[in-house]
Amino acid sequence: MSGISSKIYKNGIYLHDNFFEFLSENYVLLDYIEGTGTQCINTTYPYNSTNLTYKIEAGWEMTALNTTYQAPYGAYIDESSKCFRIIRAGSNARFWSYCNNKAGSSTRGVYDVSTIYARYDTVQTSEGVLWNNTDFISHASLAPNGSNTTSTFFVCSQTIDSCISKIKMYYFRLYDNDEIKIYLIPAKRKSDSVAGMFDLVSKTFFTSSTDTAFVAGNELDHCSIFQDHTLANSFIEI
Repeated sequence: MSGISSKIYKNGIYLHDNFFEFLSENYVLLDYIEGTGTQCINTTYPYNSTNLTYKIEAGWEMTALNTTYQAPYGAYIDESSKCFRIIRAGSNARFWSYCNNKAGSSTRGVYDVSTIYARYDTVQTSEGVLWNNTDFISHASLAPNGSNTTSTFFVCSQTIDSCISKIKMYYFRLYDNDEIKIYLIPAKRKSDSVAGMFDLVSKTFFTSSTDTAFVAGNELDHCSIFQDHTLANSFIEI
């Protein structure tokens, strides 16, 4: 278990001598958190509509229809080419992906699947989305949006009140210019049993940004989380 024994600080404030013990004492790690159609997380990380250097890696599974559109994650400003997201569109077995695209345009990526109710592991960049390490669906004719408008990235939705999903979320990682900025893993806070996602980068626990709490998935052994998330040891020492 090398790489997780350093003292940890958050914003210059001492937290614990040992990161592994800090997690064990304060959180129960989960295999997923589940949203029932009213929960989402505002990561607070800014989305800039002129930036094409984002990369998002996420594991998720939609469980039921909620509204006409649902997003496992996203950043959204408006339909005039300011968004970075994946959405389920209507009741068809397909997903649409966008990076600064105008909705309904031919430049979006369209991924047809046998069912929308399956586990998907996706990697999205400005060029397109890699689905389950097998199918790459490209975005065509993209360019930075010149308005320099900003928003934030959400998990289980694209904003606080749009495209909120009925979904299981297994992990969420966001990179900016190849530097990891957010690494969310499912967890439950021991003090009040509230489920959310713990950010291994900022050492912050994110709960639902709405009034409804997430449903906790199955509890995991703390050692297994670092076996499953192979990147974890590379940045939890600070």
